[in-house]
Amino acid sequence: MNQRVQSIAWRILVVEDDEVDALLFERLLTASGQRFEATVRASIRDAISWLEEHEADVVLLDQSLPDGRGVEGISEIRRHIPHIPIVMMTGLNDEDMASKAVDSGAVDYLVKGESDPSTLANAIRRAIDH
Repeated sequence: MNQRVQSIAWRILVVEDDEVDALLFERLLTASGQRFEATVRASIRDAISWLEEHEADVVLLDQSLPDGRGVEGISEIRRHIPHIPIVMMTGLNDEDMASKAVDSGAVDYLVKGESDPSTLANAIRRAIDH
């Protein structure tokens, strides 16, 4: 059964306004060996519009976007799509922000540049299983 689960592609919405960081997420996921389909949106508003018409298993949400920062983004997505698991990604190693993110509904909080393929894949797996 575990092999069957591994063969299913994750549907991931990456909400990131920096193209380099979006590519980093995709490279980390590719290196993890997990099959996935990624869609990138550059704002919370675009992400919500996309989610209203498409299915995703998880959202990788940047902490700082043009139309929202920190937990605002989590709250806004949750207001429109309450069931979607969210993993917040940020360039800041800030325990207070991590705690606020989880309290606001994020399943996990990962620091860009400190996350390896296994860490990212495990966070996504936990979020999907959550």
